[in-house]
Amino acid sequence: MDPLVSIIVPVYNGEAWIARCVQSVLTQEFTEFELILVDDGSKDASAAMLDAYAKKDTRVRVVHKPNGGVSSARNAALDIAKGSYVQFMDVDDWIPSDSTKLLYQSAISHDADMVIADFWRVVGDRVSQKGDIDEEQEMDKLSYVDFMQQNPSDFYYGALWNKLFRRSKIEAYQLRMDESLSWCEDFVFNLEFILHVEKIFALRAPVYYYVKTSGSLVNTRLKFSHVLRMKLDMVEYYKEFYMQLYDEKSYRKKRGELYRFLIDVAGDGGAMALGTKKLGKEVVPAIAASDMLDDNFFTELYYQDKLLARYFTTVANRFDLELRDVRILCYLIVSQGTRSTKAIKDFTGYSQVVVSTSLRAMTLRHFVHIGKGRPALISLGSESKPVVEAIGQVLIDFQRVSESSLSQQERLEYRKLRSKSIGGIKQLLLTKVEGTGV
Repeated sequence: MDPLVSIIVPVYNGEAWIARCVQSVLTQEFTEFELILVDDGSKDASAAMLDAYAKKDTRVRVVHKPNGGVSSARNAALDIAKGSYVQFMDVDDWIPSDSTKLLYQSAISHDADMVIADFWRVVGDRVSQKGDIDEEQEMDKLSYVDFMQQNPSDFYYGALWNKLFRRSKIEAYQLRMDESLSWCEDFVFNLEFILHVEKIFALRAPVYYYVKTSGSLVNTRLKFSHVLRMKLDMVEYYKEFYMQLYDEKSYRKKRGELYRFLIDVAGDGGAMALGTKKLGKEVVPAIAASDMLDDNFFTELYYQDKLLARYFTTVANRFDLELRDVRILCYLIVSQGTRSTKAIKDFTGYSQVVVSTSLRAMTLRHFVHIGKGRPALISLGSESKPVVEAIGQVLIDFQRVSESSLSQQERLEYRKLRSKSIGGIKQLLLTKVEGTGV
């Protein structure tokens, strides 16, 4: 059976980064992928390291070729890729464990030809989240270009690695990297791909760790005349893109954007972002995990709580919510009805002030509805569907990971035993002693 996603990584003298990059792929929650590693004539130990991974994991495919540059390496991988979708990486970067899962789920749920997502920009030991589209949404190519025009040379739009591409589109139009370009070849590929898409989905979750290195154009020793010529060539590509996308009248209105792009490419298109964190603080850690015994309920509850917190944090980031908001919404989903503030407090363990603050904020966005009775009953709001679907997927993913080491028969037996166990605890907690109220 063919893989669902082809993950492509060109490698040239990457021995210092290969382990981190490849391990981040092989430990993905999503497992139905092929990893195509292209050795582009490396002179260090890269080739041997890649071959070693291929021997250990059947999902890894290695291509060895003479040095021809990153574009030729990516093209060599595209020529043999089998996945329904394509994901690109650079060897000095890495991806979080839910990257391919989030991209693929978004593509399938929205029948998208391309998914564009946020990413982490890494500078030293600090990370900052980068993304230019403020809310998750489906777009056609014209709507997408409207966003792109706001920051036309931004890495967010120009890079390959924060996107997922439908491979049938790539093959139908024989799209490949332009090997004659030594700068912005990824942006040119994106422009050509966008011309042929019907639907794009914007995912507000970081799916990639981009490491800022000294390899950018402003840090290389190219002759000024060569740099200028490359940038003028890019303006021509951009102009041609607009002319194919719009009719003559619309194009005349958009010509100002070309001049803006020319000004932008006078710089380096740096992906600046606000709000930095210490690397490692951007995900929910399991600090005590290594010191805990695995055969007791406390350890099980600890791991379950950490996994849910990690999943819920992703949902919170996607919809600009607090973690407490997601937990409250989750309760409303699993309780399948309206609930009082008191019940929400009991389930979440949050105080009256925290619950009330959260409910007020979500009411303004119509994620929840507060009834007028006494006590006021809380229910899901008219705009809650996207976040409800995201939380529903979290519950599916949580169960899948929890049961991943079990056989089908063991899963069925585990669910029966878990239900009986919960039933016993529930009976104890809910049984009242007559006359005491507890």
